[in-house]
Amino acid sequence: MPGIRLDSVSKVYDGDHLAVDELSLEVADGEFMVLLGPSGCGKSTVLRMIAGLERITAGDLWFGRTHANRLQPKDRGVAMVFENGALYPNRTVRENIMFPLLVAGEEPAEASVKAAELARILGIENAIDQFPWTLSGGQRQRVAIGRAIVRRPEIFLMDEPLSNLDATLRTELRQEIGAMSKDLKATTVSSPTITSKPSPWPTGSRSCATAGSRTPAPPSRSTPTRAPRSSQASWARRGST
Repeated sequence: MPGIRLDSVSKVYDGDHLAVDELSLEVADGEFMVLLGPSGCGKSTVLRMIAGLERITAGDLWFGRTHANRLQPKDRGVAMVFENGALYPNRTVRENIMFPLLVAGEEPAEASVKAAELARILGIENAIDQFPWTLSGGQRQRVAIGRAIVRRPEIFLMDEPLSNLDATLRTELRQEIGAMSKDLKATTVSSPTITSKPSPWPTGSRSCATAGSRTPAPPSRSTPTRAPRSSQASWARRGST
């Protein structure tokens, strides 16, 4: 699995709106990295640039030894979970999870078996033939995670995937996500929901904290028993994103 390296990466919108300013960050092969920072500091934009959903204005993105700036999203080996889950409302849980396999040309019967197994691991096997609108918020996010990882991506990105859940469920799912990421051996970058009472990050994760300037913020100390190591990074915010 490749690591991720961003060398002085910037993103400018509409000619003069600077969303990300010279971000330099390295995420090791198989590492779980948590991006911390205030709303509007560019965390989502960084994830979207890694996924290929936003073009990089300046700087370089590397996946291992591969220069990734011009790689198409489908060629990046990246899976991404969004804040709202982005599930297909007219497809069942099974159909949502197996959809990426069908697009890749896998036989429906085999894809259905893999979806069922993943639903069991995620604890949603009893809802596998239900539609998203019948599910709880936690169940919908589990479906979104299942759809993202069913093809065993090399890089796993999460953009505030737990923001609509209560604190107890956020803590539970964060630890589950950490365990799945480790099992996949995927390089993972997450932009979590920031609350006044943050819950622990997955054991062994590392955080990159920013205060919205080129100077990195101090390491988070909200969970002393699992406090992540700080990471050297730099990016600036001008306006909101």
